[in-house]
Amino acid sequence: MGYIEKLVSSDETIVAQRRPHWVVLLNAFVGLFWQIFLLLLLYWLFIALARGDGPLSNIGFLMKALDDWRRPLSLISNTIPQLIGAFIVLSSLIGLARTVLNWVNTTNIVTTRRVIQVHGVIAKSSIDSSLEKVNDIMLSQSATGRVLNFGHLVIMTASEVGLNRMLYLPDPVGFKRAILDAKNTLGGPPPPQAVQSGAAADRLAELGKLLQQGLITQTEYDARRQAILNQI
Repeated sequence: MGYIEKLVSSDETIVAQRRPHWVVLLNAFVGLFWQIFLLLLLYWLFIALARGDGPLSNIGFLMKALDDWRRPLSLISNTIPQLIGAFIVLSSLIGLARTVLNWVNTTNIVTTRRVIQVHGVIAKSSIDSSLEKVNDIMLSQSATGRVLNFGHLVIMTASEVGLNRMLYLPDPVGFKRAILDAKNTLGGPPPPQAVQSGAAADRLAELGKLLQQGLITQTEYDARRQAILNQI
């Protein structure tokens, strides 16, 4: 049994379940790309300044100002920048891995009783909001969100949590509708119980008497008779 299944009681059912939209991963990959690009650019500028060549060599006053620093820069140009670059790349990769793990382990759930948010990879945390205490739901979608079908939901509740924020939610309109449908059916009439055959026979006999006495029409008799038979 998974962690989510353990959160759901035996008398409730999951009606909707969403991870954050894949655009979260795209943003993380784009961020990593730009960090590596800037790192390579800075490394190239550092080497150009240390060696006094490249496009920067045409900036005479800059090269003259760096004459006293060029020799020590050239001594460390092959070690320090590489160490700094390796550290930045490693940190970026760790941040990307954390984003992926958080994406995999973040789930927004609607059951027949609650709205649940689950976070965490090893150390798990969950936020539960009873449907009875959900007062309002605010939906926001940018132009990009409309195209890629994601958005943000803010659920206002009367509980201690106050506001539940679900960011980058796929199909936010459908998720909001699932919450409202579950809230509307909360506490509704229980499903019809099966009728014992003996009790059904008594009810059919009473129904026949009503028909004979002219208290119900033939159409009403047929409809009620069929409803009783369906419950057997």
